[in-house]
Amino acid sequence: MRKFYVLLFASLLICGLTACQKGSNGGAPFNASTLILGKWNLQKQKTVISANGVVQLDTTCVTSFTNVSRARFNKDNTFNSVGLWSSATGDNTNLGGNNTISAGMDSTSGTYSIVNSSLNITAALAGLRNMVGFYDAASSSGTVIAPVNVVSRSSQITLLTSSQFNLHYELVYNTIINNVTTNYKEEEDYYYTR
Repeated sequence: MRKFYVLLFASLLICGLTACQKGSNGGAPFNASTLILGKWNLQKQKTVISANGVVQLDTTCVTSFTNVSRARFNKDNTFNSVGLWSSATGDNTNLGGNNTISAGMDSTSGTYSIVNSSLNITAALAGLRNMVGFYDAASSSGTVIAPVNVVSRSSQITLLTSSQFNLHYELVYNTIINNVTTNYKEEEDYYYTR
């Protein structure tokens, strides 16, 4: 009988220690407000856009020498982000060839808060080249032009350590044109490192 009580006590102790252990809460650790502080460099961005449940766009962009983005989170709950890119297309072998050089920049700033694993931001983070979706426009300005109706927005921290920060955005919206409603869902995954 004594062995039974020892085994029962050991089981309860293990269950208690596991339940009380500090750790992650859906991707964001208990000290997320401290871990997120500082500069983060975007390594990869994936965007999937569906219309009425059918995937319209599924693309991934990675950082390069001419395609970079970074975000900085400050102690006063403000943040800023910037994305820079340039590209050249055309035939560079002939004089007078059709070369096109394009460059661009996107920058955002605002305030943020972390509740459980949700990152609440007042403007979308700047991303990599050609990856600006409707989420960015809708969340940066806070308003959209009719006939677009924003149904919901969310951003979840899926991983946060001292060296990695992954974020998942979701935006659900619809358009009504000529009495035809189209439902859209945009998902963006950002993968940062220090």
